[in-house]
Amino acid sequence: MFVEVGILHLLWVSSTHGLQQFACIGSGFTETPIEIREIGQEVEITTPGYPNAFNNTNLDCVWRIKPLHGLGLKLTLVDEHLDDGCDDNVLKVWDDSEVQGPLSHPGLKSSCGQGFHVNEIPVSFDTVSVSFQSKRNDGKVHFRLEVTAIDPTVCPEKEYSGCPSGPCCEGQDCCVVTAGSSKSFELSPPTYPNASAEGLKCTAKFVTTPGSQIAVNFLDMDIWNHGEPFCLSDYVLLAESSGSSTKSLLHEGMKFCGQQLPNYPGPSMIVSSGNELTVHYHTDGSVSQRGRGFKAAVVALNPVCSEMEFQYQYGEDVCKASCGSPYTPPEPKKCESVAITLTAIDSENKAPIPHAQVKISTKKMSMSESSSVEGTHNTDADGMITVSGTLNSTYQ
Repeated sequence: MFVEVGILHLLWVSSTHGLQQFACIGSGFTETPIEIREIGQEVEITTPGYPNAFNNTNLDCVWRIKPLHGLGLKLTLVDEHLDDGCDDNVLKVWDDSEVQGPLSHPGLKSSCGQGFHVNEIPVSFDTVSVSFQSKRNDGKVHFRLEVTAIDPTVCPEKEYSGCPSGPCCEGQDCCVVTAGSSKSFELSPPTYPNASAEGLKCTAKFVTTPGSQIAVNFLDMDIWNHGEPFCLSDYVLLAESSGSSTKSLLHEGMKFCGQQLPNYPGPSMIVSSGNELTVHYHTDGSVSQRGRGFKAAVVALNPVCSEMEFQYQYGEDVCKASCGSPYTPPEPKKCESVAITLTAIDSENKAPIPHAQVKISTKKMSMSESSSVEGTHNTDADGMITVSGTLNSTYQ
């Protein structure tokens, strides 16, 4: 099918399981990123009609590829012939992140018959951009660039940590919680499940690793609004940082009050767009009867790293569910010790040196080996020493 954005015409050649194929057939550019959500997901970008020749002129296309959930990217320029002229056909790849890396400004360029090679790209949490400009060609110009999602380089901790004094402590950022992915942080006013006190100003800031998100699962809500519809006196407020996406539901904050869970009667789960979320609980100074407040379970959410778990209560029924096929990190490589026999040789007559003292040091150690080779050893009557080491280490 054809997708038209502004004056750009992109041909989406096909989309099979795990593979999206794109080719440029017009001019202009697009600001819309291609989102990568799963390990192994592939995007293929080519010249029109690849591997056949194309007759289009004045091509100017940009693709913006955004890896989600902290995924890394592997870029492979499988095939390219762009040497019709140094300025006639140019393929560029760059990273929009401010973090220094292999694709930092000005990125990589293929032109003048010089291609580029880039293997695994460290996670950037930003958009990787690909552009292709073609003014003319000799009928032989073509390229095929493959982009594959690889394992995330960072995942949330399983256990939460921080905020030892609770969310109603005093001082800026006195309650900062590093959210866990397995064990949730139970958040509620200090007097819960009894009635809340007046004049509460409680704040909890939740953070997690870049590429992950914060999920607030409301389990109970009893914040009386005394008939006013806008939650002006007592409320719980969820807000993201000022740098969050303007498309986020929490960009300007969301207030909740009343005696029904948010999104009642459906599941009451609010998820941040970024890796930080702040929860405020406020009661005014009036001496009036109040409800018990709220109760929520807060976790770090990353479907690539761990299963997602949800809980919801409707009446007396409690519903629990989990989903997702998390990434399993590979087992670390193990170094197995082997017997290494060394012989001390006289440099002049090349004869073995019996009962000699030999000092051995490690120049290059394999993995995290604790070397028992290092130190002073005595040769036997045949001028030999047998020690335990690894094949991937270098000794002198």
